[in-house]
Amino acid sequence: MKFGKAITSGFNKLYAVLSAVGLFIIALWMISYWLGFDIESAIDKKIRPENLYIESVKGGSLQQYTQEPLGKVLDTVFTDTKWSYYEVDGKYFVQFDGLHYTAEGNNVAKITFEVKEGANFEVSSIAVDGREFFEFEYVPFMNIVFNEYQSIGI
Repeated sequence: MKFGKAITSGFNKLYAVLSAVGLFIIALWMISYWLGFDIESAIDKKIRPENLYIESVKGGSLQQYTQEPLGKVLDTVFTDTKWSYYEVDGKYFVQFDGLHYTAEGNNVAKITFEVKEGANFEVSSIAVDGREFFEFEYVPFMNIVFNEYQSIGI
């Protein structure tokens, strides 16, 4: 009988501790929300940093084309799109993969963006059907993509 009371007493103490910790976390969450700090975003950045980088590229725009978010343009012009994130030597990259259907055939495009400080980014590489573009070809390629987006009229 004494053993059963000890277990019950232990569960009551554990329940009290867990309840206090839970209430403390809820109070901390509410105070930070009231102060304007977004805990969910901070946790998301720590747990899944790829979301931060991918969203900064998708929601951002290139200097020459500031009217539309880049993600909307690329996801409209290309099909079967995929966005991914990776890190190399302390640099952060977001890669876009998509298919482009033309009368000549299907083209597989891969555009890589290097994300800089402050959510700024730039085109790091472009490859279509495995052919790597030279840096001077980036702007004409993106001109074609944005012109096609404008011709679609979305």
